[in-house]
Amino acid sequence: MKSEGFQVFNNFFHAYLRERDLDKFCAMVSENVVSIGTGKHELCVGKAAFREMYSMELLSAPDPVNFEILECSDSFVSDTFLSCFLHMRVDIPGGGSFIGRFTGSCAKLDGEWRITNLHMSLPSPEQPEDSFFPDLHYKEGAESISGETARALTYSISSVVPGGILGAYAEEGLPFYTINNELLQYMGLSYEEFLQATGEMTLNIAHPDDRRMVERVVFSGLHSSGEYEVQFRLMQKGASFVWMYARGKKLQTVNGRDIFISVMINISRMIEMQEMLTFEASRDVLTPLLNRRALIKMIEDSFRVQDTGCFFIIDIDNFKKLNDTMGHQVGDAALKDISKVLLRRTRSTDIVARLGGDEFAVYYPGLEVPDVAARRADQIQKDFAAVARKKYTGSNISLSIGSTMRTAGMNFDDIYRNADYALYAVKNSGKKGFRMWPEM
Repeated sequence: MKSEGFQVFNNFFHAYLRERDLDKFCAMVSENVVSIGTGKHELCVGKAAFREMYSMELLSAPDPVNFEILECSDSFVSDTFLSCFLHMRVDIPGGGSFIGRFTGSCAKLDGEWRITNLHMSLPSPEQPEDSFFPDLHYKEGAESISGETARALTYSISSVVPGGILGAYAEEGLPFYTINNELLQYMGLSYEEFLQATGEMTLNIAHPDDRRMVERVVFSGLHSSGEYEVQFRLMQKGASFVWMYARGKKLQTVNGRDIFISVMINISRMIEMQEMLTFEASRDVLTPLLNRRALIKMIEDSFRVQDTGCFFIIDIDNFKKLNDTMGHQVGDAALKDISKVLLRRTRSTDIVARLGGDEFAVYYPGLEVPDVAARRADQIQKDFAAVARKKYTGSNISLSIGSTMRTAGMNFDDIYRNADYALYAVKNSGKKGFRMWPEM
């Protein structure tokens, strides 16, 4: 029985070479497919580019092409992802044939296999027969690896293409074994500069703050399953860095010494997007302040560092009247103005947020003196009053502030409830004031 990888790629080449059915074989690839052929310009990324390139080929050469898969080896990277290596004979229309080497990968999407990577290559007459990869630099005297290990390396590399390649001995400091030119280019180093900069210890390619984590993840994975995955900052020439994702597998030299080979890809853009999305998810939609969810998380995080603090709930008095008489655009402007006041009157270590509507909050980690809290509330109220007199004349808007001190053992709900009691007391006593609950 033929393997699953054989069936996937045999079906693809049958539709592509024999049937020359563009729609049929395009339906077998993923939206982000990468295809690399043997020609100089036979490279495309994405399904649209893939379809365009192959449609041009079919226009210029529409006749069927015979092929035969001579050898197939596939490897399941996971239940839904496999890589495949083929030796193929392709008959040239008009006479003759050639033997090609093909690596590909596919992912199971919605229950169907979709090809994610295709790479056809021909042996180069300029490459020495004993050279496994032409751009890998091996340490002088490094032990060679067996043919079986080399094939395992092929599977590892083909599962993440394109990417840098790094190999090291599975020993303290991760002594250097091999590296390819692409990873050297990421770092902006020549091979000689790399050896000098790292002291031939590959752990030193990681940012100093990441090295202990990388070493721990690598050895933990190698000891438990023989594989590992890790994200870290790769140092570059000039003290800058890029974020890399590395996936490695434990192998052995012919002398029985443990090594690992890893494939790395640059994920800096992905990390930037994640950070941007995290930042946006934590922000209020109107003001530059945190939203309620982010406020709660940051306050609870601060509890693990400092037991004491002071919490304010701030409410704009007569805000509904301002909206009704002057319009919601003016109301939005007032919300932005109080945000500016709060940011100006707090430190970078303080936590400032808009709770929703016309309600705001400030948490001062470590503040435990009631008189200091009262002075800060007074400064906020005076600053906002100055803005209101200038921009919102006749609106009678002001600030009411309820407050509480946090002591060890109190959670967010506790301090919010106490500050809300205090705010309610201010509102009931004529607004435009400050009160702490319980009173001290």
